[in-house]
Formats: sequence, C-alpha cells, structure tokens
Amino acid sequence: KQWYQRRVPITAGILGNVYRSPSREPEKFIQYLEEMFVALHRHRHKHIVFAGDFNINLLNYETDIYSQKLTDIMANHGFIQTVSRPTRITDHSATLIDHVYSNISENISSTNIVTLDLSDHLAVVTNIVLTTDNTSPLVRSTKRPKTPYRRFNAENTEKFRRLISEETWAETESETDSQLKFNKFIDTYTKHYDSAFPLETNQSRRKNERQSPKPWILPWLEDACARKNRFYYEFVKNPTEVNKIKYKKMKKIRRQTHPKSKKQVLY
Repeated sequence: KQWYQRRVPITAGILGNVYRSPSREPEKFIQYLEEMFVALHRHRHKHIVFAGDFNINLLNYETDIYSQKLTDIMANHGFIQTVSRPTRITDHSATLIDHVYSNISENISSTNIVTLDLSDHLAVVTNIVLTTDNTSPLVRSTKRPKTPYRRFNAENTEKFRRLISEETWAETESETDSQLKFNKFIDTYTKHYDSAFPLETNQSRRKNERQSPKPWILPWLEDACARKNRFYYEFVKNPTEVNKIKYKKMKKIRRQTHPKSKKQVLY
C-alpha cells in the first residue's frame, strides 16, 4: 500500500495506492484497513482518495461476506466507492475488483472505465476537482485558447530532410565574416524548418491521428490500432467467442506490423 500526499496552491489531500494479492486472506486485509484508518484519523479533514486492485468483487455484494465487510468499513469511515462497472472482463466472467474510494464525494467529478487492452484489467480514470475547501461546488474548466503548434510526422520529416539535402548553402559559403556566415546558416535552416513544420492553429486532425505520434506510427498503423481497440471494446461489451476471435486476430496483425513500420522509418 502506497500513500501520497499532494500539495497544490489551492488545496491538499492524500492519495493511496492499494493492492491486495489474491493469495492474501481478505479477513486480514480488512483488519489492516481498520488499522490504517486509525493512522489516518488526524487527516480526516483532508480529501483522501485511495484506489487500486482490491481483488474483492463488489458485484457479489449480496452473497460475498467480504464484499459486505469492505463496503461497511468504508461507509463507517465516510468513504464512498465511485466505480460502478466491471473492471476485469473475460469471455466467462465480469468482476468489479478495482475500486476508487473518496471521503468527499463532491470532489470526484467523474469515474470512467477505459476499454484499452493495456493489461488483463480495464483502466479506471477518476477526475478529482481541486477546490479551496471541502464544500465548494464543482469547478467547470473553461476552454483554453488555441496555441500554435507544429506537426511532426513522417511526411513532414521527410520533406525537411529533402530540403536540407537539396540546399547548396551558397549564400552561407559566400560570407567571409564568421558572424554573418552563422546568421546566414540560421536563416536558411529556419526557412526550411518552417517550410517543413509550419506553425498551425487549426487542431483538427484526420481520423485516428494521434496528437504526438512516434515517427514510425504511420497512418495505416494508427488505423490498425484503432480497429484493434474497437474490436476490444466490442469484446468487452459483448464477450462472445466470435468477438474474441475478431479481437485476437486484429491484435496479432497489429503486433506483427508494428516492428515492420518502425524498421521502415528508422532503417
């Protein structure tokens, strides 16, 4: 169990990362939680959030004594569990074993499940509102103004290489003064750089384009990753054998093509 205390200019709180091994007895784990709350008593007025893999399936609350005990001990100390959907799904089971608990529920603006196959568990994303006090209403963020950016992708990189290779550097070589020669070099280099990577303000991107992709993540590979993620989402939503085969097949294709794309760009 790891605990972190965050300090920002407007508030302070405690974040705990919890993991219970499936081999550890749930009864001893719950006893440890009781001891933990005693240690945290002096911080009870702060916003405390702890989350992780508890390996206790809350979907079995009606029949599982440990799910009932865990829920009761959390409620007794003022903590509410914010995850309401299964976090580990297979073709034969769906369990809610990854939990997020908060002692100030109004400071949790949302908790969502991300259907990406990063591991055998689904990712849990929790948005925490940082307020000046524990009773302030949720703060809605305003849209940030668009800032200029440059698009670094394989196509623009290749254009920059071509411009540099075709440059004769005649104006730079004609200068005899070292400072003027350096200035000419910088001007020529900057001209090609701005031509290949122009500043843009329109942040609309093509379908499946990543915000900051690696050079070897080519458009066709981005599309393959998107299809693999879509098939995984369909499998999680409806874990049939047909959906499982479609997802596994697309995952295999993506795994085989990724090294080819990287080799194509780097070598």
